[in-house]
Amino acid sequence: MPRDFREFKTQGYAEMELVFHSLFYPQSRWGGELSLKGSSFSGQYGGALLTVEDVEGTINIQDKVSSDNPLAQLMGEHLKLSKSIFQKFLKTFNESKLQEEDLDFLSIKKVEYGILKFENVEVALEVDTQKINIRRLLSKLFRGSFYGAGLVEFNQGQSTYDFSLLFNEISLEGISERVSPGQEYITGRVNGLVWLTAEGTDLNTIDGPFKFWSKSSSKEQRRIGAALLAKMGARERLILGSSRSYDNGNISGYINDGLITFREFEISNSVLGFRNLTIQADAIRNSITISQLISTVRELARRSESGMPMIETN
Repeated sequence: MPRDFREFKTQGYAEMELVFHSLFYPQSRWGGELSLKGSSFSGQYGGALLTVEDVEGTINIQDKVSSDNPLAQLMGEHLKLSKSIFQKFLKTFNESKLQEEDLDFLSIKKVEYGILKFENVEVALEVDTQKINIRRLLSKLFRGSFYGAGLVEFNQGQSTYDFSLLFNEISLEGISERVSPGQEYITGRVNGLVWLTAEGTDLNTIDGPFKFWSKSSSKEQRRIGAALLAKMGARERLILGSSRSYDNGNISGYINDGLITFREFEISNSVLGFRNLTIQADAIRNSITISQLISTVRELARRSESGMPMIETN
């Protein structure tokens, strides 16, 4: 068990069986089965509380499983995320017929870490002695849906990771309420795609593109609250009330060797063809490291756990 998880509190039922074939021969191999029922664990991780509740299911360790990445197959050689790729990727999740006799299924009631709360998690996966192939992951996240697929390979030198992530109708209002209850920062629904690869635990090996965009939704209006506008130094522009509407929001870029660079970061609004609101990232200062981002998330998690204000404004 990884060192960080050794002092976690656990409860529930777990059983594991191992089977060895041709144990004393060069072609020896092994397999097994891990069963979980009502299993939960919690503990401090990275300075904040990580909680996993009610894990149910069985994992079979096979001889060999596939290594397919569905997002990579959809993107082909272009390696560019787009709204059309999003629709195709979402369709593969909604229409895929995963058979129980071919895959293992796990259900998790809740995974919570700081401001992040994944609920009603369902995972379909294949496992062998060298890798874990997450064929499909479904979860509720910030009033929307989170989908994922990925591959973890356990090499002799270090493990490698390849994850495809899709965010559908994520609520910015839900995020704002988790970040700072009582202050409205931004509302609206967003979609997004992320493709990440990495090696071992070194954050500087993380690579991949990302793309997020706002969408019109009857569930939630697109507005920027006074608190966020003030944080951006827009106090003098609040001539139309305490918040402002926006009709366009796009964030895209890439991660290279652990450095996040924004190719596009824009929130804007137009009335009768005239733009009356524009928020853009600085053309030069448009990068942040993964380690800085994780440090920010950990601080938000710590503040959330202690009941402190998540974001302070002057």
